[in-house]
Amino acid sequence: MAAGDVRDEIFRTIATETVTATVSTERDGVLFGIEEARRHAAELGLELTVRRRDGARVRWGDMVLVVRGSPKAVVSGEDVLLGAIGKASGIATAAAEAVRRAMGRVRVVSGAWKKMPPESKAMIRGAVRAGGADFRITDRPFLYLDKNYLRLLGGIRRALDATAQLSELRRVVQIRGEERPIAEEALEAAAGGAGIVMIDSGDMDDIDRVARALADRGLRESVEIAFAGGIALDGIEDLAERDVDILDIGSAIVDAPLLPLRFDVVPRARGGALELDLLEKTELWIRPIDLVDANLQAIGRTVAAVLDLPADEVLVTDVRDRTLTLDVLRRTVLAEQIAGKERPLLERLAAIPGVRLTDDTGVHSEGVLGWIALDEPEVASVIESGRELGERIRAAIARRAIVFATGTEIREGNVRDTNTGLVTERLRRHGFRVAAGGILPDDAETIGGAVRRAAAEGYGLVVTTGGLGAEDKDHTVEGIQRVDAAAATPYLVRFTRGTGRHVKDGVRLAVGEIEGTLVVGLPGPNEEVSAALDVLVEGLRDALSKEALAEAIASRLREIVREKMARHGHQH
Repeated sequence: MAAGDVRDEIFRTIATETVTATVSTERDGVLFGIEEARRHAAELGLELTVRRRDGARVRWGDMVLVVRGSPKAVVSGEDVLLGAIGKASGIATAAAEAVRRAMGRVRVVSGAWKKMPPESKAMIRGAVRAGGADFRITDRPFLYLDKNYLRLLGGIRRALDATAQLSELRRVVQIRGEERPIAEEALEAAAGGAGIVMIDSGDMDDIDRVARALADRGLRESVEIAFAGGIALDGIEDLAERDVDILDIGSAIVDAPLLPLRFDVVPRARGGALELDLLEKTELWIRPIDLVDANLQAIGRTVAAVLDLPADEVLVTDVRDRTLTLDVLRRTVLAEQIAGKERPLLERLAAIPGVRLTDDTGVHSEGVLGWIALDEPEVASVIESGRELGERIRAAIARRAIVFATGTEIREGNVRDTNTGLVTERLRRHGFRVAAGGILPDDAETIGGAVRRAAAEGYGLVVTTGGLGAEDKDHTVEGIQRVDAAAATPYLVRFTRGTGRHVKDGVRLAVGEIEGTLVVGLPGPNEEVSAALDVLVEGLRDALSKEALAEAIASRLREIVREKMARHGHQH
């Protein structure tokens, strides 16, 4: 055989066909590199459908890309597409883990990108930012005076004097305690006008020495303390307990392992039917549901019958907290078997003795099994229409909404939740199918997790109420930022940080997006929720971007705040 690409011969008989492949994750993490993958796909002549965007938090088994093209182009794309995403996502995942462990007490940065090859620097910076960390030690223009600058200019004080005319730059001084006690170096840097002292010794106790020395001289409030040197992810919690402002984490982030990804060619449809790969997301959850001496085998057989599956391929695996979990024991299903089957499934289950459902009972899944919640008549016509399938399904999902209230005072019964009913009634009036998600604690990670699950379960709109204040108990904005680091968070009112109970510099709302699901964080007062809903519904109708929608809601709420302040003669 003549020299050339052996794949041309391998795929000779199917060279003109179009095949499809999927890229999915094999570990939880944060995604980055999608835009680079898009560039590579274009070079190979591949059509790329992006299911998860840069910065998205993904879980094991999430589909992130759908790839279409000739057989040769698709198999060629496996290496380059996974290469574009795997390492970058590993860095983003490590950065996100570092930020999570810091618990909001210190700012996490990773300046190690500067020592990387030039062709990798932009990727690393983007991945660090996607994970929620920063790649610069400060957002302001700054001058970093490291050990070599200090040696060339004759020491800390002389280096600061030599750069004093650069008043527009914040000066960062690296201290290592190599020639003098590190606390003395910190005092010299702070007295000379440094804005940040970087303790680059790797000795955690140096933080205490420097902070104590600065506090004793009354300089601690005028200078930030940064720390670097061999920081491991599992040591961040201990560091965050100390008097430090910034952690500069190097190899633990930039040398993080790849996020493992899987590339699967989708089998061609049989007989014109649309076959769906479940990608090992085979669980269905039905909730809320109450069982009183019900026959679990009868439930499994009923679900199998509705989904046109053999009885032994559906198994009840768990019953707890008013949730029934079932597992579908197969890798693929036909779209017609699952799409739009929620209503007939619930009707059949309600007829089983001992099974009690409510008006809010629904069927949920994290993967393509989520199609079960679509309206059957609509899905039937969508499947028939072929190319319109994706858009019609997305439109149906966009009309599914879930509402969460937040707040310890509501969870403990001290304050009544009046917002869930208000939001539910208003959205239903405008054609949404609305579920009550319950009451969430004042915890950013829990709020972010609830939003992530709602998106995975096929809700197109998530609304939270409460938790937008400036006190240390208010974490809804941070929770939404857990799932969308680029969420729009305009201020409603600003405060001086540290005044009274204000630990933040103001009150903000949040509008984010995760995997096509819109997330809107509204305030707690009923009057403000009602006003915001008018703007929200109008913004959804006009298909506003998250930034425009957030600003429209904030503008209306600012008017209410100004009216309240005028009535009470209160000023900030």
